[in-house]
Amino acid sequence: MKNRHIAVVIPFYDGLDTIQELVQRIALVFSKLPYDHQVIVVDDSADKVKRDTLHNWFRDDEKLSLITLSKNHGQHFATNQGLKVAKGCSVITIDEDLQYCPEDIPELIEVSLQGKFDVVYGNRKLRDWRYWGGRTMMALFLPNGPGITCSFRMINKETVNKIVNQDVNFCVLEGMIYG
Repeated sequence: MKNRHIAVVIPFYDGLDTIQELVQRIALVFSKLPYDHQVIVVDDSADKVKRDTLHNWFRDDEKLSLITLSKNHGQHFATNQGLKVAKGCSVITIDEDLQYCPEDIPELIEVSLQGKFDVVYGNRKLRDWRYWGGRTMMALFLPNGPGITCSFRMINKETVNKIVNQDVNFCVLEGMIYG
C-alpha cells in the first residue's frame, strides 16, 4: 500500500527525444517504492508542434499533469510553476534531458528521510561545463549555500511552500532556497 505522495516536476523545453523515456523510467522507479507519485511536466517551449506532441503522448496518463506556459520563461521559472501545483510530502525536480538517472530517486528519498534535510541534491552523470559553472556561480553568489547544486533535487514540503510563496517575477531556485 502506498502511504506517501511525492511529486516530480520536470521543466520541458526541447526534449521530445527524451521526455517519454524519462516519464516511463520514473513510473518504473515508483512502482517499486511505497510512495504514490505525480509527474508534472511544465512545457516551457512555446512551440506548437512540441506542445501538441506532448499533449498527444500524455493525455490519457492519470499520473501526469501537463502545464503549458505562454512563452519561454526559462528553467527556474518553469520549475517554480510546477512547484506551485505539486501535491505531496516532497517534490523531486529533474531535467528532461536524461543527464540525471531517475533510478537514483530512491537514494534521494532515503538520504532526505535519514537526515531530515530541507533539500537533497543528486549527481550529474557527467561533470561537464554545467557542473563547473554551477559550482562557480554558487561560490560567487551564495557563499553560505551548499557549494554545489543541480536541478536533480528533492525538496521537502516546507521549503517548497517557502519558495512558491515568494513574490517574484524572475527566480533562480537556489537563490530562493538559500537566500
